[in-house]
Amino acid sequence: MKTELPFRQVHLDFHTHEAIPGIGADFDPDVFADTLVQAHVNSINLFARGHHGWIYYFSEKYADRQHPHLTRDLLREQIDACHARGIRTVAVTAGYVSPEPRREFFAKMDAANVDLKAFTDDFYVKLTGAHLDPVLDTLKYIRRETDCWLEITTLLIPGKNDSPEELDQLTRWVATELGPDVPLHFSAFHPDWKMSDVPATPRATLQRARDIGIGNDLRYVYTGNVHDLAGGTTACPSCDTPVIARDGYRILAYALDGEGRCKSCGAAIAGRFGTYEGAFGPRRIPVRIAGRRTTTATNGQSV
Repeated sequence: MKTELPFRQVHLDFHTHEAIPGIGADFDPDVFADTLVQAHVNSINLFARGHHGWIYYFSEKYADRQHPHLTRDLLREQIDACHARGIRTVAVTAGYVSPEPRREFFAKMDAANVDLKAFTDDFYVKLTGAHLDPVLDTLKYIRRETDCWLEITTLLIPGKNDSPEELDQLTRWVATELGPDVPLHFSAFHPDWKMSDVPATPRATLQRARDIGIGNDLRYVYTGNVHDLAGGTTACPSCDTPVIARDGYRILAYALDGEGRCKSCGAAIAGRFGTYEGAFGPRRIPVRIAGRRTTTATNGQSV
């Protein structure tokens, strides 16, 4: 099985209610990481905080945010066990973090996707209770001070953060402060929970945002949460040849060599690329961790 499957990436997440005791009590980091090796995984997305708001690592400054039943640093144990086996770790983060833990956290990460939720402090204060500037500081820190590969995702919410003026300011800032090679993903919002009264993001809004970003000299701007072949395709910035065509989690075409260069003109494409062994797609594989049968979702593409 192992030799027949390409390397792939796993998206791992915790969403555990505070009433559930014994969080991670039976977790064995070696069994966890060995299972990933057996499943032919070479990178994994790790979440430090779940949808219930609880974090899964020890923090002196934010001890009140730790899951009330947490007795071990689950995040650090996962990272260390993966790195010991050559599995790369990817952070999915809101980027709202103080300087000291920021240095420690991103020193252990191979890649990060940061949610830049909007480009106004008013949005951050009213909708998240946070502020914009600390997130911008994190983005600049990752890009300028670490070897961590950086990508950005902005969820476009109709009437909240999707005006052409705001998108122009956002993309100009990314190009100026982070450079044209940082990938930027504009994702569609879907009504749910406390914002069920807000309509879904029209496809045209995502395409307009992508056009604005490209117009401001960003080379890798994508649309997400919709089927959009153009918005999911990576084009060579030198010759404009499509080098990776995607539809959701499916890779439809791949035209990079083993060093991440365009096969048409030889130009280097920004990113972290390994040997491409064929698309795996949005399939699921049953795996066993600590004697329990679970299902691992994969997307068929390494970081």
